[in-house]
Amino acid sequence: MPLVSVVIPVYNVEEYIAQCVQSVMKQTLKDIEIICIDDCGSDNSFKIVENFAKSDTRIKIFRNAANYGQSIVRSVGINNAKGKYIFFLDSDDYLLENALEDMYKKAQEFDNDVVLSKTEILLDGISNPIIEKRIKFAQKRLALEPFDNIQVTKENFDCMVQNIPVVVWNRLFKLQFLKDNKIDFIHENVTYEDIGFFIKYLACFPSMSAVDSYGLVYRIRPNSTTTSRRGIVKKDLKKYIKDITLFLNNRFRKEEAKEMLKLVASTPVQANHFEKNFLNLLRITWTKYQKRVIFLGIPLFGQKTDKEDVIYKILGFIKIKKKYQGQTLEEKFNEICYKGKL
Repeated sequence: MPLVSVVIPVYNVEEYIAQCVQSVMKQTLKDIEIICIDDCGSDNSFKIVENFAKSDTRIKIFRNAANYGQSIVRSVGINNAKGKYIFFLDSDDYLLENALEDMYKKAQEFDNDVVLSKTEILLDGISNPIIEKRIKFAQKRLALEPFDNIQVTKENFDCMVQNIPVVVWNRLFKLQFLKDNKIDFIHENVTYEDIGFFIKYLACFPSMSAVDSYGLVYRIRPNSTTTSRRGIVKKDLKKYIKDITLFLNNRFRKEEAKEMLKLVASTPVQANHFEKNFLNLLRITWTKYQKRVIFLGIPLFGQKTDKEDVIYKILGFIKIKKKYQGQTLEEKFNEICYKGKL
């Protein structure tokens, strides 16, 4: 049994796929399998992967019957993975050399269900001021401070939803944890499929750590999902909220499931997805963190508490250790999360 299974969906990325696959082949952690899944693209991406497979038996080839989209492809990866841990890698991104080893060692040290790493962002051919501004915020979120062995609970669930980056591609998951809890991606071709998966695994209360090193380079390029869409399209939003609700209802009693969903909807990072939207004329967000009213695209009212701003910065892993003499950021994070209230 390999230590780690790396799942790579392959679809129309012939310019980037070689760098992606080679970065996994060159990992310092050698006992791995590389699961490459052809999602029926129209370029030479998969031929490039097949050539690598001739020289590296760790590469496992799978082909879809049609183009199913990244969500279903990742599910194929989960179903076929043999490793103790699983890592999801987009085919236009790549790993730094020690990425898997650093996360694997941390996972072994604490027997963690999930281990995160820091992420570098590479702007590839992007010269759009709006996107660049958005990326600056993402860089702060993804360059998180390390922490050891925090247990997610009902009491700190909303805190973790708010402050752990939503993405799935910069972390190592214990495969048995996913299977035991029936955690999977939505089986539909949707955008931003990470969100539902993220809520599902946090709702199963994993133990988590974050390593003090960069593991992945996230490439932002023209015509990618990040640059081509402003946000989740309405039909996909309905699908993933339905998927999350069904998962929570199967895991908790009805009232508990409803409360968990309310906690998700109350966090600023998720509030926009759950806001009341009246034919795009009137949009209302009214949670314990944020109150906002927008009419015809014009903000009429907006309010965030000072308390929320301060705690957001703390839990956003901004480097402010010096403010807490004798107390590490991990301890501060733990202290606030375990209170269960912000």
